[in-house]
Amino acid sequence: MVLYAPTWRDGAADPGAPTREEWDLIARWLEARDAVLLVRAHPLGLGDYAAGPAVSPRIRMLGSRELVDVTPALAGVDVLVTDYSSIAYDYALTGGPVVFFAPDVELYARARGLYENYRVFSDDRYVASWQHVLEHLDAVGTDTELGRRIARHTVWLREEHVDRLDGRSAERVLAEILTRTGTVGLATQEDAADAAVAGRTPANVPELRVPDGRLARARVVEAAFEEAADGPALRVTIAEPVRAVTGVRLEGARARVDAAVEAGGSLSVRLPLLTERWGTPGLALPSGDYRLTLAGEVGTSRLHVEAGLPPRFTHPLFHAELLLRAGGLVLRVSAPLADDERGRRNQKRLERAYRRGTTRPEDAVFLESFYGQSASDNPLGIARTLRRMRPHVTRYWSVVDGSVAIPDGDVRLIEGSREWWRVRGAARVLIVNDWLRKRYRPRPHQHVLQTWHGTMLKRLALDRARVSLRTRIAVKRESRRWDALLAQNAYSARIFRSAYAYERGTWDEGYPRNDRLVTGADASGIRAAVGIPEGARVVLYAPTWRDDRTEMVDYLDLTSFARELGDDHVMLVRGHSRTLRYGKDLEAERLIDVTSYPNVADLLEVADVLVTDYSSVMFDFSATGRPVVFFTPDLAHYSSDLRGFYFDLLAEAPGPVVRTREELLDAITDAEVARARYRQQAARWRERFTPLDDGEAGRRVVQRMIEAGWL
Repeated sequence: MVLYAPTWRDGAADPGAPTREEWDLIARWLEARDAVLLVRAHPLGLGDYAAGPAVSPRIRMLGSRELVDVTPALAGVDVLVTDYSSIAYDYALTGGPVVFFAPDVELYARARGLYENYRVFSDDRYVASWQHVLEHLDAVGTDTELGRRIARHTVWLREEHVDRLDGRSAERVLAEILTRTGTVGLATQEDAADAAVAGRTPANVPELRVPDGRLARARVVEAAFEEAADGPALRVTIAEPVRAVTGVRLEGARARVDAAVEAGGSLSVRLPLLTERWGTPGLALPSGDYRLTLAGEVGTSRLHVEAGLPPRFTHPLFHAELLLRAGGLVLRVSAPLADDERGRRNQKRLERAYRRGTTRPEDAVFLESFYGQSASDNPLGIARTLRRMRPHVTRYWSVVDGSVAIPDGDVRLIEGSREWWRVRGAARVLIVNDWLRKRYRPRPHQHVLQTWHGTMLKRLALDRARVSLRTRIAVKRESRRWDALLAQNAYSARIFRSAYAYERGTWDEGYPRNDRLVTGADASGIRAAVGIPEGARVVLYAPTWRDDRTEMVDYLDLTSFARELGDDHVMLVRGHSRTLRYGKDLEAERLIDVTSYPNVADLLEVADVLVTDYSSVMFDFSATGRPVVFFTPDLAHYSSDLRGFYFDLLAEAPGPVVRTREELLDAITDAEVARARYRQQAARWRERFTPLDDGEAGRRVVQRMIEAGWL
């Protein structure tokens, strides 16, 4: 007995409703396994599923007319299929397995919001098609990795979100009601002393004793920050764990810290607060929350905290605070700003001082990539060249926090710090690859080089449809701040003139970020930093972002797709920089999430095949001469509804354009054959878009700055 119970979509159509072909597939599956599918759709969505029972008597509607309250019937269900419905919590109480089917997770999360990251909630195994739902149903109860994972997650879902499993919650609620109304004197045995002290139990009122029933939790008996020769750390001691613990970790969306636990050893662990990220040691954790988690067969972050919490810890690269949150401990990491630099009021004060004050010019450049989230892209290519051609010029990097690696010899500036504001006014040149944030006031000694971050297929700024007056004003105000605008090619230069109303001449010099891609970067070092197995064929999947969602798109069910590529492959998944702050890193066999890897040019260098959709990496990668595949399942929607294109991708693409998972698998397998077939188109593509990416773009850009008197 399979129960499918999707939540409602505020009256919108349910994308999980099967097509006729999918109904036929489901019916055959049910017949082969002597199973029945009950569909418990929301009343507003019943019409979406009405076609099912007509296909097979094994598909039945279970609406409110048949059963008003489905909860009492859950114990009779063998497996639940759901999306975002709270029924998953209720069903987990039965110990039954849950399959997660969420074809619209990004859109739903953006429209309604989710209290818990969906990848965490679903154990990162939600699927987006009925075919994969049936595959997961086949795994239920089996001794396969997926079957065991589903079983473990049921336990986690129950114990992580429910405090009492004794079936006496109604008694406790009733006891509390009676106690508060003075009908009886005592709600629980454990509250007896407190109730008496508080005077809640009149002497003439009978007592009602109900066991507390709380699940046992591991106890935190020590929690302290400490500084040692090997760096700062969080010391935690755990007592009486409920299950065997194999490790203790601080787990965040894009990073985590692990401390191993020896079998039978002490559960007093030291979690380092400076870590290695992508081959760079001694970095802070990215700002955000990190939940203290006990790893094991069934991990848990639910803890009984007995220890007092330490005061806030300050370090030159980060600040950290330990908090009680949702039945456990959370380490909150933030940028190392002083008390008089933190918060909106202090930033307004520092901004006023920056705008009103005078600053002595400094022979320096202020560099910023992707709003300080990395030291990368064209600014990095220019910084490397400056180090060779003008080593005396100080190179400051504007970064969001101490987790961002910067080149040796350069200077880190934490955004919003007093020094950040000073350098912003003192540096002779500001080099950025996106908009200048906050209120910028140009000084007579200053020049701004806007490098941008890619040749464009998708329409930009003023070239987009239905641009509001407010946006038009903002775009024109921003572009007037730029003294020069770098273009990768003449095609981009022409578009910049219309999209940004840019009236000054562009610097058509190619992209410095691709210099090392052309001349050959340290491929072996990059592979080691990323963790690519020796000899593996590398498939880089790098989709662009979508205006209608915050997280990276996943039309593939990437975790299973990576497995299907074969043992000799590894799949690198690179979300756009705009998705970095959202979502959570994917974890799967033969898959490495490189969304937080700082420099995409390195990833292009080690990729054997690039898979993209509408991202500008399609142009950069052509310098390698290696095959590219375009996976565009939403081509019509993106080109017509979201952005629009500057040219016809289908007609000009230098590689195959595919729209289904099966077509993509075939295209990757046959990539070398396709490269020969697309040789002429690829040559025309390089001639049009990357004729200046010759390994000397950085030198030409720095030379122009020198000749213009900027440095």
